[in-house]
Formats: sequence, C-alpha cells, structure tokens
Amino acid sequence: MNTPYLLSVGYYPELLQLRSQLLRQNGYRVKEAGDLGAAMAVAKNNGKGLRLLLFCHTVPAEDQTQIILAVLNSHSVPVLSICRMENARQFPGKPVSVSPEALLEEVKQALQS
Repeated sequence: MNTPYLLSVGYYPELLQLRSQLLRQNGYRVKEAGDLGAAMAVAKNNGKGLRLLLFCHTVPAEDQTQIILAVLNSHSVPVLSICRMENARQFPGKPVSVSPEALLEEVKQALQS
C-alpha cells in the first residue's frame, strides 16, 4: 500500500534535513532526495504515493523539470519551489517564501487543492 508522502528535494544536506524535520514535526510523511538520482528513483519506484513535490532553491530548474516529468508518468501532483523571490520565474513550481510558517501554510494549501 502506498501511504501518501511529500518528496523534499534539496542539494544541501543540512537544509534538506532541517526542512524535513519541520514537516515531520507538523505531521507530514516526508521522503528526502539529496540529488537528482535519488529523486528520480523515488519518483519512478514509488511515485503513486507522492502527494507533493517540494524543491529547495539548491535544485537547478533543469533537474526540477526532469523530476516533475518522471512523476507525471504516474500522476499529477502539486509542486512548490523554495527560492529567492527575485529568481522565482526560473523555477517550474510555485515559488514559496523560506520562512517556516509560510512553508507550512503553502504545503497545507497545496495538499488541499
């Protein structure tokens, strides 16, 4: 059985772990991917349980696109990109502020839509 989860992708381990910890403390099931290969493996092997893609600003737009396309082979999911707002148009997902409160609110809203 595929239990719904969020896939958090980030290329700086400290940021990835901190973000995942915040989400877990707020009741979310989180899988982490610290590089493109790990994210692609999760998307391909357990994509049906995925409910939300969350990208750190450390993930290049090209990698984000590849991961999104891999997930779309099984179904559509919301995508959030944590990025500096001046670079927001470079990322495929909805840009999200980096504050913990804003992140939690955006995740909540994305999962409700």
